Amino acid sequence: DVAARVDRYLAQRGNGGAVAQPSSSTQDSAVATVVDRFLAARNQASPPPAAPQPPKPEVPPPAPVIRPVSFVCEGDMRKAMHSGAKIYIAKHTIVTPAARDLDTDGAVLVETEA
Repeated sequence: DVAARVDRYLAQRGNGGAVAQPSSSTQDSAVATVVDRFLAARNQASPPPAAPQPPKPEVPPPAPVIRPVSFVCEGDMRKAMHSGAKIYIAKHTIVTPAARDLDTDGAVLVETEA
């Protein structure tokens, strides 16, 4: 019954497949009014789709600034080992013998040219 009313409504508006006789019943006009309101609200609520934005070129992040420390002691090494951090050193960096002994596999102290 509802499908037949929708078909009649669409046929009256020129959108339906089959041509149906216009109905003069109050119920059909109420359905048409509700459908008209729904379609009008739907068309107003949905703005037209925006044009797709061109993809932004990927800019690589800047390289981190590495500043070597001037002094490394055993305590610095233990903190770095516990947190998994690296300690950057240069040729002029003073590294205590105890700190150097803790870096047995070379995983914490990193020599730089800076």
